Amino acid sequence: MGERSKAFKLISLAVILALTGAGFPLLAEEPAAGLRGVIRAHDRSPLEGARLLAAEPDSGEVYRSEPTAADGSFVLAELAPGSYDLAVEVEGGFYLVKQSLELVGGVQREVQVAVAAPAAAGSTLPADEAQAGMWNNPFIAGGLVLGFAILVGALVKNATEDELSTEF
Repeated sequence: MGERSKAFKLISLAVILALTGAGFPLLAEEPAAGLRGVIRAHDRSPLEGARLLAAEPDSGEVYRSEPTAADGSFVLAELAPGSYDLAVEVEGGFYLVKQSLELVGGVQREVQVAVAAPAAAGSTLPADEAQAGMWNNPFIAGGLVLGFAILVGALVKNATEDELSTEF
């Protein structure tokens, strides 16, 4: 019985280690990632009161920093590792960052963001540039594509139901 109880204890220990993740570090949760840096105005001076937004495309989750300090600094901590679309929110609008940013667990990434100069009062974009800007915004483009897919799905469903009801 001594050998059997020793084997039982070893198996019990292995099960406990497996359930807690201590025996399998690959199953343990990856540490959080983060962003910190400075948001600057078009003239490269620090921008006070702006917020950095980080949107995770897969989940749709959007994270907002606190308003920047007088030195333009911001911190976004405790983000899940992955790809993020960035934007800057300032009084009067949003500025999208053209390139996505990949965050790695356990790393606080340093970024510098500068916003474009505001448009002159009364000026407008040419129609083709305004349209291209809409499609370059991943949130608007994704919403339009999703809406179109839902509409097509509803039309196909209705057409299929009508076809089935006329056969009998």
